Amino acid sequence: MHSPKVSIIVLNYNGKKFIKNCLRSLLLTNYPNFEVLFIDNNSNDGSREWLGKEIEKLKLSNFRFISLDKNYGFAKGNNIGISLSDPKSELIVLLNNDKEVDSEWVKNLVTFMESHKEVGAAQCKLMSLKNRSIIDSAGGVLDYIGRVLIIGSGGLNDREFNKSYEIFSAQGAAIVIRSILRKIGLLDEEYFINYEETDLCWRIWLSGMKVAFIPNSIVYHYGSGTIGSNIGGLPKPFVLYYSRKNQLSTLIKNYSAKNALKYVTYLYIRYFLFTFKLILRRRKEHALAYLKVMVWPLINLRILLAKRKFVQKYVRKVCDNEIMEKMLDLRVYESLKPQIIKRNLAYVKNRT
Repeated sequence: MHSPKVSIIVLNYNGKKFIKNCLRSLLLTNYPNFEVLFIDNNSNDGSREWLGKEIEKLKLSNFRFISLDKNYGFAKGNNIGISLSDPKSELIVLLNNDKEVDSEWVKNLVTFMESHKEVGAAQCKLMSLKNRSIIDSAGGVLDYIGRVLIIGSGGLNDREFNKSYEIFSAQGAAIVIRSILRKIGLLDEEYFINYEETDLCWRIWLSGMKVAFIPNSIVYHYGSGTIGSNIGGLPKPFVLYYSRKNQLSTLIKNYSAKNALKYVTYLYIRYFLFTFKLILRRRKEHALAYLKVMVWPLINLRILLAKRKFVQKYVRKVCDNEIMEKMLDLRVYESLKPQIIKRNLAYVKNRT
């Protein structure tokens, strides 16, 4: 049986309470041909020192530790890991530090990718570490303005999640990518956090390949292990800034000119209204984050247009109409969002 080389990139930043269990579970992985690269984004909680010593003690040739000189964020940290991985690897897996993996997870994802050559990237089934009978994520779907809905979040692990299906976007918490896709560009390092995998998956669809969900490659996810959770119903201001800035950038780079103009204009109107509401609510830091979001593309227009040119000239093989068939209409998104929120709230209530 062919066992292609798999490179697993584990990005760590201040993950002291997670990284021990993550390493322990990875050591139990039942697959003959893989490597694990632990990339530390200059942690200051002691996890960097602990991890370095543990990897050294293990003396395993397929487990490596790389300590970076500063926090480069999710995108660049993972890109560094990919660049240092074995060039013979056919599959690259990105894994966050707040994960534990099933022993068969790599074998199952390899079997899936080997039998679905049309799939360029896929997501493992993410189950909650807090309640292992609950789905954390079974993939993501976008609407026309780039808002993401996580499939299955907060739901029970029933039959609908025991089969594979197409998804628009795989979560970077546990995503497998074909190494040949380096030619369409890696994660956009300007993003720092959030939307990196959404942008990458959009490019994969544009290249003519697909993105899918793998039901039997199981990874357990704590959630918000690095960037923290929301405060008062809103993300932290820096998380809000990067999320919305990157949402805009993703639309500008990947849509055709007509659709980019249409939906970016729509987003600017929404952001302006949100900013006004936040000012009225005296949420000055969040309002300032939205103002910075709206200014950023204007200041960095030359950079954005250069990236857009690369995508449109060298990546795109599929028209927007085909891509948008995989997305949600704005009204459909609005009708689904309350159901998702309700299910997540029920999940939280059951845990308390």
